[in-house]
Amino acid sequence: MKETNKTSVLVQVAILFIIGVGVTGFIAFFAQMVVSDRDVRGSTENLAARVSEEVTASIRQYPSYQWLIQYWYDHAADLDVEYDAPMDADTRTAKKCALLLERHPDLQLEYADQKTIEKLPQEDQKLYAEIIYSWMTTRFDQIITSYQMNYLSCLVTDDTCKEQFFLVSGADPGGVRGTEYGQYYTLGVVTPLEDNQAVRDAMLNARKNSHTLTINGDYGDYYSFVEKTGDLNVFVLFAYSISDLRVTSAKRAHRGMVFTMIYQIVLAIICLLLLFLVIIKPLKKVQENIRLYKETKDSEKVVQLLSEIKSSNEIKDLSVDVSELAEEIDEYMDRIKTITTEQERISTELNIATQIQRELLPSDFPAFPERKEFEIYASMNPAKEVGGDFYDFFLIDDDHFCMVMADVSGKGVPAALFMVIAKTLIKTRALTGESPAQIMRSVNEQLCDGNSSAMFVTVWLAIVELSTGKGVAANAGHEHPVLRRAGEKFELVKYKHSMVVGSIPDLPYKEHEFQLYPGDVLFVYTDGVPEATSADDTMFGTDRMLDALNEVIIPADETVTDDEGSVTEMESLLRKVKVRTDEFTGDAPQFDDLTMMAIKWKGPA
Repeated sequence: MKETNKTSVLVQVAILFIIGVGVTGFIAFFAQMVVSDRDVRGSTENLAARVSEEVTASIRQYPSYQWLIQYWYDHAADLDVEYDAPMDADTRTAKKCALLLERHPDLQLEYADQKTIEKLPQEDQKLYAEIIYSWMTTRFDQIITSYQMNYLSCLVTDDTCKEQFFLVSGADPGGVRGTEYGQYYTLGVVTPLEDNQAVRDAMLNARKNSHTLTINGDYGDYYSFVEKTGDLNVFVLFAYSISDLRVTSAKRAHRGMVFTMIYQIVLAIICLLLLFLVIIKPLKKVQENIRLYKETKDSEKVVQLLSEIKSSNEIKDLSVDVSELAEEIDEYMDRIKTITTEQERISTELNIATQIQRELLPSDFPAFPERKEFEIYASMNPAKEVGGDFYDFFLIDDDHFCMVMADVSGKGVPAALFMVIAKTLIKTRALTGESPAQIMRSVNEQLCDGNSSAMFVTVWLAIVELSTGKGVAANAGHEHPVLRRAGEKFELVKYKHSMVVGSIPDLPYKEHEFQLYPGDVLFVYTDGVPEATSADDTMFGTDRMLDALNEVIIPADETVTDDEGSVTEMESLLRKVKVRTDEFTGDAPQFDDLTMMAIKWKGPA
């Protein structure tokens, strides 16, 4: 017999192991990077919270801090302040302190409250404000050095946040103070924000939520809202480099990835060795005896040689089967007949499964004859006996209508089973009154739990308010919907999608608002429509799909006549697309499930 080129099973399995290790390593790398980014942000927020707490405590350590903030703001131009002066040195601030205590021996500068300060003469109030300002600046210098910050300031704004008024700024040793950008600001510097919406938004958000953290590249900007004093909103602003945190987190992620790769390689080697000893070696002996039987037809000798195999697994069973096969050809033929009968039974059961799946989807049209706000029609043509596509539509309450179009990964029975679960979960969550994003998030968590098959589903889900035509949609990796405004043509509605459902837990999902006006038509579908493939591997595409939709011209009575008689407008749209895809694909087998749904908004009842 002519020998053909062949590859050992062991080599093939080894190649699969290598590919698996590479793919797993690639996935592990990106997973580690995602964890690394989360770790960096968490560490950044923790550091920012500590700094914010310490700075706020430094401001509030003086009982009269509210009076001081207002005084510094009102008299910024008149104060003789000293920056970056050591508290224990012979400085102007120290001399002012001695002078003030000489005039008021009982005055405790660190513990004086507002009433005590206000009883002092104006000149001494000014001295007190200058002394505490110098101390505060020195304290900010210590904090900025201790935490290796790039910038640290206390500033105030009014409620509009149109400009920043800088009160106290910390500086690194030897840092340049002034009023220019890039310097450490002096008291009274005002920076306008009318053209810097990002900073205004950060401050407004900090005032609402107590703080705001913004990461830009290797730097983090943190606004912390202290309190409102009179008409002034007091903020603490600091900026710092997070490059060290990124490096540390990246190293940790790389170590985890390398450990995973080494572990998989060692495991692969052990598995290959066991595979050779337990499977490949005895399997070769079975193969040799099969060839011997083909050449000699000596079943007695083959049975004797196969009985020498000492394996206790399926290979031993295989050797027994081969031995019996050599002696019982007639029984083997009977088994072939049995297998044929079994295949016919499976085919019958698949036909029943197809019928059950169709009955799970809404199929009675018109679906809601009592509702005058809309007309809807949907259809599904599975590529196999059962499919993974599904659609659904139902009333959540008397004023809210839900529509779902989804596509499960894969085909056949597994996809159909996953489709039943996904459809049930989506409808259950939708009937609770949650928003589309909340529904997606809840269903995603439930599908990810125990999803060992790694299946997922793309979903387009929308909820329309029937009294107004306002809608909210969430798109989890699904096809772009198609919209036709009254009197216009069908066009794709493109916007950024969210991640598919069932792949990664704890994912947020975005929502997209839209408005339907009387006469508008919304068409949704699965990828089986644009990806319908002809015999020359050309796809149908969205352009041909739009052309097919725009072929249907609607008469005044909103009915259309085709080969099957008078049908509704929405049914006609779907039939037209199906006809055009069939004409395009010709004799090529259907590659994917083909599912469509169209709704026409007629306006509030």
